[in-house]
Amino acid sequence: MPTPPSSTGSGLNSDPIAIAAHELRTPLGPMLALCDLVLAGPLDETQRARIIALREAAEHLRATATTLLDRARAGADPAVPSRDAPVDLAALLDTLAEGYAARARAQGLGWEATREGDFGMSVAGDAVRLRAMVENLADNAFKVTSRGSVRLHAALEPQGEGARLRVELHDGGPGLPPGGAEPLFAPYVTGDAAHGAGLGLAVLRAFAEGMGGRAFARNGEGGGAIFGFEVPLRRATARPESPAAPPVAASPATSLSVLIAEDNPANGQVLSVLVERFGHRPLLVGNGAEALARVEAGGVDLVLMDAEMPVLDGLAATRAIRALPGPLSGVPVIGVTAHGGEAAARFRDAGADAVIAKPLDVAELLAAITAVALRRG
Repeated sequence: MPTPPSSTGSGLNSDPIAIAAHELRTPLGPMLALCDLVLAGPLDETQRARIIALREAAEHLRATATTLLDRARAGADPAVPSRDAPVDLAALLDTLAEGYAARARAQGLGWEATREGDFGMSVAGDAVRLRAMVENLADNAFKVTSRGSVRLHAALEPQGEGARLRVELHDGGPGLPPGGAEPLFAPYVTGDAAHGAGLGLAVLRAFAEGMGGRAFARNGEGGGAIFGFEVPLRRATARPESPAAPPVAASPATSLSVLIAEDNPANGQVLSVLVERFGHRPLLVGNGAEALARVEAGGVDLVLMDAEMPVLDGLAATRAIRALPGPLSGVPVIGVTAHGGEAAARFRDAGADAVIAKPLDVAELLAAITAVALRRG
């Protein structure tokens, strides 16, 4: 066996935000995949609703990490384009209200959530940003409220060919500081502990303005403060999609021996389950050097190669496979990375046949493996 080349790193983005996003996204792959696998099995209505809520929370975290990357790449410009897709506002607000009712009980506070308008209207917008804005409002409200109650009110009204959403959180805190609310919306300004401001309100304003709306604050009648936002939404011609069961390869003509090179045990186990579900045979190793040795030993039809691993990273291991003698050099490699753009291009330059992103989309993974199976069938 040739001596594996030393790993010089994958050359992936070393920006702190990119690193943080990678760390956030790493555990989300198995979380989302496991939710999909559970949803594919027998569940009662309550169990299904809870798993769907869990999946939506994990998907929200994944999308939030992506949004942070978008904003970093655009220089934190609030005008970073928002994602526009059908959104079920009633379901989104119900899910959040249920969670905050539990939080209010835990803090010994009252909680009220009300709505007005036609929330059965089909609208489209950026569900990730909408959810993040409500969460930032609620987090701020609960932080400043030590007694009394927190109240959420949402209104949706037609506006031209679309609609306008307005959300307000009325807290039980001391009200706005003497200088007004404006300083509380500044990035990284925390004010005093009583007013509880922070980065969340700055993100709220940036997201609201990025969607063509605004953030606002005023003192509430009878005490406390009201923070909120209003944004325009367009009318949608389709309804939001519900989480679907993961696809399954129907008796593939060729059952492949799939080598999974992944140093995260949870990710590796989930990939193994999915590969088996697709009708193939998984083999699991924990770093690029082990992957190279296993390929050289023969009997591997395909490698799912993680980018960042100890001992030998995925890019270096892929280059080493391509340098092996004879047919071994042609073993297909599907690169797996939490980074896109230039990182994916470097993976292809190293010899990967395809590159898919983390958290893994199950349908994309199946399509990539099936394409290799068809070529070999």
